[in-house]
Amino acid sequence: MRIPIAITALIIVSAAGLGWHNRQALASLRAEHRKLTGLATARGIFSDSAGNVRITKLSRKDGTAEAKRVAVDFIAYSMEMKSSGKNPSSPDKATRHRMIEQMDEVMSLDSDQLKVVIEEIRTAPGIDKPVRLDMLSFLLGQLVKNHPRDTLQLLTPEMLKLLGHSNGLVENHISAAIGGWAREDPAAALAWYRENHRTLSADAADSARSALISGTAATDLRLALQLTGEFGKDPAATVPSLIGRDGQTPLEKRASLGALREWLTTVADDGLRNQVMYDSLCRLVLGSGDGSAGFDSVTRWVVDAELTEAEMAIFTRRDLLDFSYYVNPEETGKWIEWLAENFPENLVSDQILNICGRWKTVSADKWFANTAAGPVKTKAILAWAETRSRYEPELAAQWAMTLPIGEDREKALGKIYQNLPAEDPERKEAFAKEHGIE
Repeated sequence: MRIPIAITALIIVSAAGLGWHNRQALASLRAEHRKLTGLATARGIFSDSAGNVRITKLSRKDGTAEAKRVAVDFIAYSMEMKSSGKNPSSPDKATRHRMIEQMDEVMSLDSDQLKVVIEEIRTAPGIDKPVRLDMLSFLLGQLVKNHPRDTLQLLTPEMLKLLGHSNGLVENHISAAIGGWAREDPAAALAWYRENHRTLSADAADSARSALISGTAATDLRLALQLTGEFGKDPAATVPSLIGRDGQTPLEKRASLGALREWLTTVADDGLRNQVMYDSLCRLVLGSGDGSAGFDSVTRWVVDAELTEAEMAIFTRRDLLDFSYYVNPEETGKWIEWLAENFPENLVSDQILNICGRWKTVSADKWFANTAAGPVKTKAILAWAETRSRYEPELAAQWAMTLPIGEDREKALGKIYQNLPAEDPERKEAFAKEHGIE
């Protein structure tokens, strides 16, 4: 497998604990300092070593020559790495130092200088094609981070032809550039796509459409939803991720909910409308899963957002989602109380049973001990007996015995008995005898 020279060097520097991230930050500060100094110089503003400011009418220094020098050094460095036969994954001290110096130079360039370096490398003679491809890909990746529009301008037909179809490089660069631009100026990014999409391959155009929709959603969700239909994207696969995108503030979530409600009125198919509504609300309200639904923030937002009865079904219908996947197990007790207080018993009994399945023993034990007897605690004990007694029957029985004598206690003990392993008949018999189970 071919090893990308420049990209591999960057990865090695980062992985080897060479202080790359600190150096990268320092390089960024140096670049910012140079930028500000350049702006000041352009205005004839200077300061001496003592910090005294003086104003002249000197012109700003042209950075093109510096960029061309960096391009020459970068080409020489990459060709040297290619011809040296050294293993990039195990660089010696001198090689590591050279890597850091080279990456520092590249990372310190501004966007105009990066464009000069890219053009120099694109047109320079005598570079092996794999090396040229690696260098261009790396530099385009640096440029797109802060200057997506400039990156798209560089992806001319000649550049696209040069990059070819090597492991999706074209698709990746175009997607990153148009997605980043769409986050800044969705209208301009869309205009670029409409003007240039015929020059792209089918795969690149499809990747660009997806990135354009995703980037646009950050600042103009309604336009993103409109583009979903215009570009023929599957709403069930696309809309939920747009509505429930990460990092939204409570106010932004309210706006997303409003956009979703508007969009749903345009969907004629009942099945599709309900599927998209519930999947979108799940992402918007509960997050991406694995304990993402913080009790306080979610329940507070639900009240503020004034969800409709149909929308609130995400909390009660197990056929829509596995609610336990979103609940922090440490907060199971809070969720049991909230569900019991806000929904009829016939709607939440299955969901309470569901979330008890992941309830950590220590947390459950503490909640049982600190919760007053009543219908909510009884439901929790019954659910615990059904879901957890397979693993901790003795503890389940202990809490079942705290229930008042009667139907609920008998029901809980019966569930524990049923969950005892059939391969251990003596244990089942002893449990039945102890608790009067016939």
